Amino acid sequence: WEVEAILQSDELLEQDKLFIQTVFECGSRLTEVYQLIGEDIDIVGELLHFRTNRLGKMKNRFSTRYIPFYNLSEELIINFLSCTYSKKNAIFDFDKTQKKQYDFSKYCLRINGIIKKITGRNVSLKHLRHTRARISFLENIDELSLRSFFQDAGNMGHSNLLTSQKNYIQSAHEESILIEVNDDDTAALLDITTTNLRQRRCRFRKENPENNMNNKMLNAFLSIEYIKKSA
Repeated sequence: WEVEAILQSDELLEQDKLFIQTVFECGSRLTEVYQLIGEDIDIVGELLHFRTNRLGKMKNRFSTRYIPFYNLSEELIINFLSCTYSKKNAIFDFDKTQKKQYDFSKYCLRINGIIKKITGRNVSLKHLRHTRARISFLENIDELSLRSFFQDAGNMGHSNLLTSQKNYIQSAHEESILIEVNDDDTAALLDITTTNLRQRRCRFRKENPENNMNNKMLNAFLSIEYIKKSA
C-alpha cells in the first residue's frame, strides 16, 4: 500500500511520520517502536536498538535486536538525528509535562484513522510490518534461499521459523519458482529427519512421474503443501 503517499501527507504530524517510517523500514512491531527511548538510538555505534527498557518488555527473547543504520534509509536516520531526545524518555507520544506517554491504543487509533483517510482503503499501521517483511523477502528473489529468509525473519524478532513460514513464504513461492530450499531447513520445518524427507520425495516422484523438479525445488513444494495444511 501507499507508504510514500502517507509519509508525504500534510494530515500527519512529523512525529507520526517518523513512527510510521520506523515501523515500515525496520519491520518492527508497533509496541517496539512506541517504547523506544532516546538511548535506543546509538549514534556512536550507528545502531537502532529494540530492547527491554523502562517503558516495557520485548515480546520474546528473539525480539531483542538491533538494526544497523546502513539498513535504514538516509532520510530516516536524518530524521532521528535531527531531533533532540532525553535518553530516558519516550520518543513517541510523550507528555513532557507529565513525563510519561499518553496512551498506545489512542495513539495508534488516531494514526490509523488518518491513514484510512489518506488511502481511502481499510489499511492500518499493523500492515506496515507485514508489508516490509514481504518486500524484504522478495527483493532478491533470484538469489534467495530459505536460510536468508530466516535471517530476515530474525531481524524482525520472530521466535520460530514456522511463524515466518506461515505468514510470508507461501505467497513468495506462489509468485516465483526460483526459491530453493535445502534438506536441513525442510526437514526442520516438517519436523522429520532428512532420511524421511528423501523417502517422501521418492514417494512423490512415483506418484507424480511427470514432475521434473530438482530436490531443492521439490523441498520448496513440500514445504508449501505442509504450510497450507497447517495454517
